[in-house]
Formats: sequence, structure tokens, C-alpha cells
Amino acid sequence: MDRFIKVVVFLALIYGSLVAYSYFNPNFQLSKYTPVALIASNRDNTRKDDLKRIQQALGFYWRDHGSYPAAVGWCGFISSTLYPQAKEAIETYFPNGEVPKDPSSAESNTGYFYVHVDSRHYALLAHLETLTGDSPVYEYKGCNNWPSGGNYNYQVTN
Repeated sequence: MDRFIKVVVFLALIYGSLVAYSYFNPNFQLSKYTPVALIASNRDNTRKDDLKRIQQALGFYWRDHGSYPAAVGWCGFISSTLYPQAKEAIETYFPNGEVPKDPSSAESNTGYFYVHVDSRHYALLAHLETLTGDSPVYEYKGCNNWPSGGNYNYQVTN
């Protein structure tokens, strides 16, 4: 028990030092180093890596078919079971046919989104958790199943 108290006091001193440091250095944000922030940052890194992998699969699809999946103007969640055109087109380019899914899409309405912009362009979108308030928000007008609320703040295009 005595050792436990020493560890708690030591951790409290470290935390107090960080709070004092952040008070005198406004650019240092202690909130970036909380377990919650680190987990969110890890999920964001996963999202960025997933979109790169999906982008590669779209490149392979273009190489094999001379176009991108789904009709021009099509847009929707990549993991959609209701409109699976994009997912079914690229799943052969992933091990076991498992197209990446947003790490928290089961908890929200922000799965990866695909927009077939025109015959030569597409956009892949994700919602990052750790961006600042001035981060861009992407909207695609005319998208029938576009989720409301400006959910997407990260985009990869070709």
C-alpha cells in the first residue's frame, strides 16, 4: 500500500508540472496527451491509412477496367449493404475481400464515403476526430444519401 501511495504522489507531481508548464506556455495543450486524445489520434491515423489503401484499390480497378466503380455521380458509404456498387467493385483488391471500415463507424454515421465525381475523378472522405475548428468541411450537393451535419473533414482525391 505504501508503494501505491508513492506512485500516486509521483504521478500527481508530474501532472501538476505539466499543468504549470501549459499555463506558462499557451502553445502547449495538455489535452493532446490524454488517453482519449491519443486513442482518437490513433483512429485518425487508421482512417488515413485506410483511405490510402482504398485509393490504391481504386487505382487497380481503373487499370483493369478503364473507369472507376459505379456510375458517374454515384455517391455513398463504401461499406453500404444497401448500395454496394463501390464495395463490390474493389473488394477483390483486398485480402479476403475485406474493404477497410472506419474504426468507429459502428458508433456513428461517418463511415468512409465514396463519390464518383466524373469519368476521371473520385473523392474518398472520412471524419477525423483530432482536427482543429478551422478544418475544412466537405459537402457534395446532389448526393442522395449524403449524411447531414458536415460530417466529413478529410478528403483524398485523384
